Amino acid sequence: MRLGQLSAWNLLAELCFERTPFPLSFGDPSTGGLRAGARPLGGTVDQPAVLSQDQRFELADLQRTGVIICEIARRLGRAPSTISRERQRNAIPAKGYRPFEAHRRATAGRTRARRRRIEANSELQQVVGEVLSHRWSPQLISRHLRQRFPHEPAMWLRDESIYQALYQPGSPLMRPSASQNQRLPDSQSVFSRC
Repeated sequence: MRLGQLSAWNLLAELCFERTPFPLSFGDPSTGGLRAGARPLGGTVDQPAVLSQDQRFELADLQRTGVIICEIARRLGRAPSTISRERQRNAIPAKGYRPFEAHRRATAGRTRARRRRIEANSELQQVVGEVLSHRWSPQLISRHLRQRFPHEPAMWLRDESIYQALYQPGSPLMRPSASQNQRLPDSQSVFSRC
C-alpha cells in the first residue's frame, strides 16, 4: 500500500471511530472492560445480526445521495464494517446496490438447507452408529474417529456435530436406551437362585 493510501485509510478510520455510536474506551475490568453506560462492541444486545429490509432501503437511499459509509453506519446504528460488507456482497457490478435484490439474496442464503457430513457420508454414519450401539459418548466417538482415520479429515466429527445428529428429528442414529443395559433386580438375578 502506498503512503497516500495508508494515510487515507487512517483518516477514514479516525472519522468512523469519532462518529461511531459505540464508545471505544477501556474501563473497569470488573464491568467487563466497559465504562458505566457503555455498550459492548457490535451494537445493542437486542439488535439482529442481519440488516432488515428497511435498513437496506435506507442504505441504498443514503448511498445514492453520496453519504459516506461511516455516516450511514452511524444513522443505522451499525458498525462501518457491516455496511461495507453489505455493499460488497450485494452490489451488482453494472447496476450498483439494489436493496430488493440484496434482501432476496440474504434471505435465500439463510434458508438454504445444508446436509450434515454424517448424513452425506454413509461410511461415517455406519461407524458412528456402530460405536453408539456400545453406548459411547459423542466425545469418545469424536476422539475415536480421529484415531481410526488419522489421515482422513473428512471422517472426523466434533462431538457437537454428533449431538446435533443424534437429536435431529428423523435421524437414523440412536443410542440404545439405558434400560437395556440396566442390572436386573436381585430377585431376578441368576445369583439369587443359588
